[in-house]
Amino acid sequence: MKYIRKGKEPRSLKTYRSTPNANFDDINKEEIRSALLDEQGYLCAYCMQRISQERGRQFTNIEHYRSQHRHPKLALNFQNMLGVCTGNEGNPKHLLHCDKRKALYDNSVDLTVNPIDIRCEKAIQYLKDGTIYSNESRINKDLQETLSLNEQKLKENRRMAIKKALQNINAQQVKAGRRNKAWILAIILKEKSRWEKRDKLNKYTPYCQAVIFVLEKKIAQLEKK
Repeated sequence: MKYIRKGKEPRSLKTYRSTPNANFDDINKEEIRSALLDEQGYLCAYCMQRISQERGRQFTNIEHYRSQHRHPKLALNFQNMLGVCTGNEGNPKHLLHCDKRKALYDNSVDLTVNPIDIRCEKAIQYLKDGTIYSNESRINKDLQETLSLNEQKLKENRRMAIKKALQNINAQQVKAGRRNKAWILAIILKEKSRWEKRDKLNKYTPYCQAVIFVLEKKIAQLEKK
């Protein structure tokens, strides 16, 4: 899960909110989706897989972090909106994830996993096998159960992204035939920087935060030696 810095709301949303009897169901959502995709780098706010405005498997749904049921006054608040994936909708329930999984749970309790809170990102960790977890019990419960972010395919996709980054680092080491600490640290930092950046289309690479976490851990280990 990558920290999202919320931007300004779309002008059309601000205008619509001031109209009588304004409600989320009747609003034109395309400009909202576009704004969410732009600020999130075209990644799902929860699982970090690619999302887009095109109808299909990667279509972007608009999620309310604070549910409309519990917080109706936030239904038209852009700061409460996230762009999320389709969450395996249409598959058996045990495969659902992200907001589709969240919808199966009791809405009487707010979610603790908040992509727009940098403190939450810092509380989340990853293993090389793609597992996402937290040492904070409430956050970990939401990761594992409420959002089901260790669903088999998601976990495997994170594992492959991490593996690709580590293979890139190893390939550079083999090609150069160099093993000294300073040089290895430099290529890891370069690889980390590559995963932190957006491409020319303003898109992050899917599952980038899992890779960044693993590389930061390797950097810390090297610096201790």
